[in-house]
Amino acid sequence: MRGVTVALPEPAREKLAEIELQRAQTEDAQRSCQQRLNALPTDADGLRARLTSERDKLAAQYRQLSMLRSRINQWHMELRLPPGSRLEPAPAIDIKLKPGETLKAAIEAVREKIADVQLRELAPLRKQSQLQAVSHAAGAAGAAENRVRRAGQCPGDVGRGHGCRERRCAGPARVRPRA
Repeated sequence: MRGVTVALPEPAREKLAEIELQRAQTEDAQRSCQQRLNALPTDADGLRARLTSERDKLAAQYRQLSMLRSRINQWHMELRLPPGSRLEPAPAIDIKLKPGETLKAAIEAVREKIADVQLRELAPLRKQSQLQAVSHAAGAAGAAENRVRRAGQCPGDVGRGHGCRERRCAGPARVRPRA
């Protein structure tokens, strides 16, 4: 699937372009702070501290935007959708917190629900489900054996005269020696 690019929806492309613009503006501001720091006289300690602090904040913001852009690009390149597929924006979800509930508590509750679902999917089957699976497998095996018999193949050691057309056990007169 290499070389297959998936077109992003228009809102996503605009958002990605906005992130790239913010990143470029942050980089320019960071370089400007550094140039001013380099041009300051040695006795401007108060201004130097403020410019250093601002430069460090801009550097952190630039780093975050760069990582975000990198992760988005990686996700976009790792999409393994069939050719001709396209992404569409999902509808916005209106989330309302319960009275007195904090955002952090709501997120934790959702994470716990997800963990419960994942545990249920990994949990072993109940005894009844296991028995149903075994009976289904036995029924499928019996159906496969019937198909083999209908195809004229030997169903195995079933005794004389079973109607097999195989040369090695043909007819009722031949008896195979037991091992």
